[in-house]
Amino acid sequence: MVIDYMHVVCLGITRGLLDKWLNNRDQSYYIGNKISFLDKRLLSIAAPDIINRTPRTLKEFTTWKGKCVSVCLSVCVCVCMSVCLSVCQSVCQSVCQSVCLSV
Repeated sequence: MVIDYMHVVCLGITRGLLDKWLNNRDQSYYIGNKISFLDKRLLSIAAPDIINRTPRTLKEFTTWKGKCVSVCLSVCVCVCMSVCLSVCQSVCQSVCQSVCLSV
């Protein structure tokens, strides 16, 4: 059996992470409430000429083909970084507060 990038990384891992980040409302890593902000940034990116697929809205991520996920990984990952970093910061702060309060 041959394992390939498109099916394992793009359609497996990346789509799974997007699903968790955008749909698990009760988790600290949830960013689904920021979809409009992310879409605005994602759709404003001008991909290089060698990429023939343009980014699509995150609201449709469940219907993305492997190539669209690949474009998101290679070109558009910087869009989510600012949001993810702020989520990580808030998680770290809440963990630190709970540890400090328990001491």
